[in-house]
Amino acid sequence: VAQTNGPNGMVVAAVVLNEGYVIARGWTEYNYVAYDVHLWSAFEKHDAAKHALIEAVGSGPGKSSSSYRIVAGGMFGVKTWKEDAQNRGPRFTRDCERPQTPARDTIMDTNSINTILEDSMALIKDDDIVVSVICGYESESCHSMDVLKKHSIVSEVVPIWTCPGLKESSGEEMADCRNTILNSLMESVQKSNKKIRALVIDPTAPFPMGQIVHKIFSMKAYRIKILTDDIMVMAPMLDPSEDWRRNLMDRFRQEIIMNEPVFLAQVLFNTTDASMELAMTSSGDAHFVKHLKEVTTSIEKRSDSQIVSDVRNTQGGLFTYQENFVPTDFYLPDAYDQSSPMEQYMSQKPVGHQTVFQLEVQEILRVNDIVEALDSGVFYPGHIAGVNDDGSFYVKYDDGDEDEYVKRHFIKKVSSNNLEDEDDDLSVTKIETTLITTLSSMETTLVGISNAEVHSFTDMGDGCLLVALWSSGTLSVLWDGKVHVDLNFFTYTENEAAHNEFQKQFRLAAPALATVLHDEQPRGYGRVVNFQEDLEEDYLEEEEE
Repeated sequence: VAQTNGPNGMVVAAVVLNEGYVIARGWTEYNYVAYDVHLWSAFEKHDAAKHALIEAVGSGPGKSSSSYRIVAGGMFGVKTWKEDAQNRGPRFTRDCERPQTPARDTIMDTNSINTILEDSMALIKDDDIVVSVICGYESESCHSMDVLKKHSIVSEVVPIWTCPGLKESSGEEMADCRNTILNSLMESVQKSNKKIRALVIDPTAPFPMGQIVHKIFSMKAYRIKILTDDIMVMAPMLDPSEDWRRNLMDRFRQEIIMNEPVFLAQVLFNTTDASMELAMTSSGDAHFVKHLKEVTTSIEKRSDSQIVSDVRNTQGGLFTYQENFVPTDFYLPDAYDQSSPMEQYMSQKPVGHQTVFQLEVQEILRVNDIVEALDSGVFYPGHIAGVNDDGSFYVKYDDGDEDEYVKRHFIKKVSSNNLEDEDDDLSVTKIETTLITTLSSMETTLVGISNAEVHSFTDMGDGCLLVALWSSGTLSVLWDGKVHVDLNFFTYTENEAAHNEFQKQFRLAAPALATVLHDEQPRGYGRVVNFQEDLEEDYLEEEEE
């Protein structure tokens, strides 16, 4: 494919190969050529192709050239997929991960569990603290409570017993249980005039109690009234299948505490024939990792213990925002030699505007679709009752409850009775029709685009490549044959609004597609990294000064 009617006699050429495509744009006025090289096969030849193209126009080492790389979609069904699989990515040469100690099948004895819990309290560097223990039913033993009552740093233990019949309870009974627990915690704080420093989820506590704990402390008002600023949350795990305990600790780290210093840790403790995992979240201790190492070493060294520890995971939180931060030193730009960067900055000559939109098929939710929506860590069945302008959904649950604003990523589609769903699948015909429709709709925004010369290539894999060339720009549309579409949109003039409008119109014509990545950059010579609009703004500011 070739075209020579760009503005001011500029030359455009597109070459399509089995392995990918190359688009070349030449500005004879500036003695400048820009290449787009997109390979979906023979990846190992990418650098060689780049160097060959640069040398072909008289450039090369020691001369002016620059490049950037974007990871984009490819093509399924190419004949060389086996060779590509061998050549793609870094080589795996050796296992850098140390093998993890396997968990034992037998549950650890009570004495060892108590030892681990007792010594782990050394992670709390305070005295005279209040601890709340989430226990099972009152008819069961709550060993965590018994251990902590005897601990030297604990002045009070607040037991929270599981509400009777909670496992079989309805949503209304869950709410009643949550209110009962909340009242107990509030009464304890008011009576002792001391907030709770630590929470321990006893192994007997069932999953619904974890939901209730999360629900209560997700509310900032209750969190402030009940918990100290720095807290420790522990969840001993005797059954490896109880993932909810790990998840609850991570929810405390991500949603309840969030800001550093906060740490999540998962430690596996093994004896010769049994195992136990301790998941925990700690806030306020900047040296938590060091203290965790000291505690696990102490547990292993106990004379009455044959316990071996294995720290499986540690994660931190978000950086703490310092509202009134005062720097020790303050440097102005004049403190640095800016002659070289300024020389490069002023040498830039943007001559084009390029945007790569990456789109993927996502399930469209429509009214009456049968769904499951996430609430407090559990998916509840229901259906879509409405679609909101902000992209959220009105969900009515099967149990009679409802939520007017549920974000898309909290919803799983189960089934649909909508006939429109049949039109969501992509095909070569669908991609071609969508492009033609979009080009026609853009004529008032980009004059001449509706008359673009469109070339379709459908024989290199399961998908297709469409190349559109017109007097003021170029476009390539790559469908991988499954769910991914790349729009490589280029115009000689900077027009961000037109680029965004194009992808909007393309998505309107193919509503199953959603934009997942958006890369925008200027094209030009002089190692260009700025758009012309940016350079002009800086020039005008200098003129005003």
